[in-house]
Amino acid sequence: ANDAKSFISVECSGCLSQCGKGPNIMIEESSGKTTTPGKLYFGVDGVGAASAVLDVACGLDSPIELLIASSSMIKARSASSPSKKESLLNPTIEKLSTHPEFSTSTAYAHALTMRADARLELIPPNIQGALEDIQIASSILPTDAKVWRVMADAQEANGDIKAAVKSVMKWSEYDPSFRTKAKKELSRLSSSLNC
Repeated sequence: ANDAKSFISVECSGCLSQCGKGPNIMIEESSGKTTTPGKLYFGVDGVGAASAVLDVACGLDSPIELLIASSSMIKARSASSPSKKESLLNPTIEKLSTHPEFSTSTAYAHALTMRADARLELIPPNIQGALEDIQIASSILPTDAKVWRVMADAQEANGDIKAAVKSVMKWSEYDPSFRTKAKKELSRLSSSLNC
């Protein structure tokens, strides 16, 4: 299981259309550009249950810290306000950042990305905090589309339109399904450069 962290990614998902049976976990296997359809596990209502699913499905002895981090991110995702989201993520980020094994984990990068996004939604926005978070996240996950999307928003909020354009291009490169949205975003940003 020590080698597992090199190929395991834990992400919050959107709706799995199984709300009445949840919380749920979907286990997918990915190799290169193909992803095997996942197996859905129902009623995973705690960290212990999630650990058991990962042990059975993948043969992994999951670190409890990462499972708790994932749980915190799920709660933050449904938070009622950006400040609530930020306050839910702060302890998780603090814990992961000080742990030598998890300070470069995908969980840490995803939590930083979520907090950067929340910081941009605050009134007034915490642009510097968002930039600091998303720069760390981009060093851990340099090919993650969401990281580059949030990076572009932070750079635009900071007035660095040229950097935001480059980040939108990376967002589009790393997730081609957003190319149409990215083109609109590039057009909007380019027009603000010409003003």
